[in-house]
Amino acid sequence: MTRDLVILPVGDAHSVDAARELYRQMSDSVVQPDSADIIEVAERLNADVGTGDDGFLAVAVEPDGRGAVVCVREPLLDEALLAVLEATMDRQLAVYDATAHRLYDPRTAIPVRVTVGDGTTLPYLTEALTRALLDTDDARGAYLIAQLPGRYLHAVRGARGGWDLESRAEGDPESVGGYEALPEADSRVASVDGVEAASAAVWQWVCDGDWRSVADWQSVDSAE
Repeated sequence: MTRDLVILPVGDAHSVDAARELYRQMSDSVVQPDSADIIEVAERLNADVGTGDDGFLAVAVEPDGRGAVVCVREPLLDEALLAVLEATMDRQLAVYDATAHRLYDPRTAIPVRVTVGDGTTLPYLTEALTRALLDTDDARGAYLIAQLPGRYLHAVRGARGGWDLESRAEGDPESVGGYEALPEADSRVASVDGVEAASAAVWQWVCDGDWRSVADWQSVDSAE
């Protein structure tokens, strides 16, 4: 199994459909001057994770002014996506996942460690990406874990499109499950209906603003 990840200048990838069209054009021929940033990222990925028979990345379309196509191979699809996103985020390069039809645009991103039920691990979130991750028919995508220094959020899709959320302060990583039980004031739960409400709650939590106002959060003792 393989997956094409397309590295693009963010100004050109203004939507997921635009990214898909650029990917289609790039697969036809290389016609524009090279991009120094994109070439450097491709070289960094080659050096860090390897290519060819012994690696899990291969440059499927040579870099040019429009971007580069990196082909990811089993069995390390998720690790390769994380490596590509980490290599591109600081250079403000977008990544289009041609298989999932998903666009990663770091311009408004907040650094946060994210794990999704299908195995995807990400180094950042944006508001649009948060909704895209939750809005899936794939049963494996029915939960999301976001980790920030000192706290984490767990979102699980329940019956009839509802979502159960838990925000907890981070505990001892050596304890069961990686977190220890903390005072109830440091652990809150909420239930929301639908993807829109769930993504709004998750994104506001990541932004670390007045996230308690987006959903009816309750401390664990009062919720029981």
